[in-house]
Amino acid sequence: MKIKTGLYIAATFCLLAFSATSCSDDDEVSVEPQTEESVRGDYAGSILAGTGEAADAALSVGDDIIIADFPVDSIVKLAVPAAAYDEAMASVPAVCCTVGYSAKVYGLNLLLALRPDPLEFEVNYEGTGHKMVAELYASLNGNFNGSDQSLSFELLLKTLTVDGNEVNVKEALPYKFSGYKLQE
Repeated sequence: MKIKTGLYIAATFCLLAFSATSCSDDDEVSVEPQTEESVRGDYAGSILAGTGEAADAALSVGDDIIIADFPVDSIVKLAVPAAAYDEAMASVPAVCCTVGYSAKVYGLNLLLALRPDPLEFEVNYEGTGHKMVAELYASLNGNFNGSDQSLSFELLLKTLTVDGNEVNVKEALPYKFSGYKLQE
């Protein structure tokens, strides 16, 4: 009987030892407070155009957001006859998109008020050069997430002109960027 009682007491102490052990790994992940400068850097991600076309995208954020090679395929499709589309796209150089912004700290995030500059580029088809101007706008703030260093925003096509003549844009064509900051 004394042996059973001793085993019972020993088993109870073992259970108490296991139940008093913390499950925490004590490896706290610290996220530094965000500042308006936190968003600056280079990003890799993708831009999804409203037509469902996704393109790899690299951008840099400094005083402005710069997308060095903005995908204009969907914009060109709106203005160029279908038979001349391939010829037109072959003539389009890399189109740079510049987006001004102001950042506001919101917890671990930054909200970005976006001000895109118009896209201006030349396109050639049917033996003639044409100047295209696409005005973009942002209906929502962009977001920089400080915990995972991601950036997301959406730009929409507002108006499109070809050689000064406005093209009928029936509905806003969205361009959604999402990506992550590259490690320095």
